[in-house]
Amino acid sequence: MKQPKPVEYFHGLNLGAGVQSTTLELMFRQGLIQYDGLPIRLTAAGFADTQREPAYVYQHLYWLMHPTTPSTHPIVVVSKSDLGADLSRGENSTRQRFATIPAFTAEVEGRKTGIVRRQCTNEYKIRVLERYWRSLLGVTNRQRIPAHKKLYLYFGISLDEKTRATSIWESYHIGRPRKNKDGTVMLSKRTGEPLVRRSPFEPRFPLIEMGMTRDDCKEFLKKQGIPHEVKRSACVFCPFRSDPEWIELQTDDPAGWNYAVELDRVLRMPNRIINRNLNQKLYLHESCIPLDLVQLDPNPKPQKAIQLGLWQNECAGMCGV
Repeated sequence: MKQPKPVEYFHGLNLGAGVQSTTLELMFRQGLIQYDGLPIRLTAAGFADTQREPAYVYQHLYWLMHPTTPSTHPIVVVSKSDLGADLSRGENSTRQRFATIPAFTAEVEGRKTGIVRRQCTNEYKIRVLERYWRSLLGVTNRQRIPAHKKLYLYFGISLDEKTRATSIWESYHIGRPRKNKDGTVMLSKRTGEPLVRRSPFEPRFPLIEMGMTRDDCKEFLKKQGIPHEVKRSACVFCPFRSDPEWIELQTDDPAGWNYAVELDRVLRMPNRIINRNLNQKLYLHESCIPLDLVQLDPNPKPQKAIQLGLWQNECAGMCGV
């Protein structure tokens, strides 16, 4: 009788180059992430590059990857295409329908009425990284992963974002509904039950298991000798950005700010694919005023700051913690 192959274990970190994932990356290097009493050595860390991160994110990523910052594993940068350029054309990298960002909508300028469904994270982050992890296991995007290969996937989500971890856990174990082209849920021809897309990877959340919050991560990073502040990772035109963060972008990355201003203008150009079939106009800022005309508030009111924090947590859970 043929003996089954021994299980080969792989360990991957979804690296967003923000506060929490950087904390995990450095903890892995120092042997501080342990399971069953043994330190886990990463097989690799993967950074999904939309090609439109702020300059300070790339600066930090370069620091993490530099030979003077020794790592026990490779950090691999993968990319689908330039998300900003794709949005400007109203297409994705294959010249098909574009993946929307969560832009705000308004019939009348200055009066927000809604927000567009966020598709960019799934198409430019999650799927890109999943293809890389599959290649690490020696299979293509559609091939079944052999039973003797198992990948644990680590997420930099902290205790104050526990509901995000629950959502990710359910999507990996229960599965995301598969959709038809018209957006309806795909049904099994045999049973009539909804079809779901389950991930073959096992998600892990070490920061939650250690009881660490985002503030705890910041305190940890202060002791690591990093020559710059580690900031939240998000595209320069991400609508899930607070006024202080827009001001920070404007000050620390003028080129990124100018790109966001231009894309904000392009979102509302008549007859563009990006706003086809929309009765309302799109804006990057929640005030639904052109970005370069917004009076940015460096000190938002407490209730406003809470709402902005909820947006940031939603985006950061997958984009760049």
